[in-house]
Amino acid sequence: MVKTKDNVVRMEAPVIIVPDEQDREIPVLMNRHYIDWIMDHAKKKKLSIQGYQLRGKNIEITFKNSKHASVFALTWKEDE
Repeated sequence: MVKTKDNVVRMEAPVIIVPDEQDREIPVLMNRHYIDWIMDHAKKKKLSIQGYQLRGKNIEITFKNSKHASVFALTWKEDE
């Protein structure tokens, strides 16, 4: 499910939660190409991504403006 708020898009990502040395939970992507697919999709649509961050089982993608975030949210397909 893709959600937008201002210039940030939040969506579920294929992650697994792994403990580090201090037993803190760290999210790790299970598919190493997932970020590449996101970047390729944004590039095809000519959208400017400022950054991304894994938070729990979600990924937060920050765009240049809210219009870019809306276009991404409307055009992203979960099966990509």
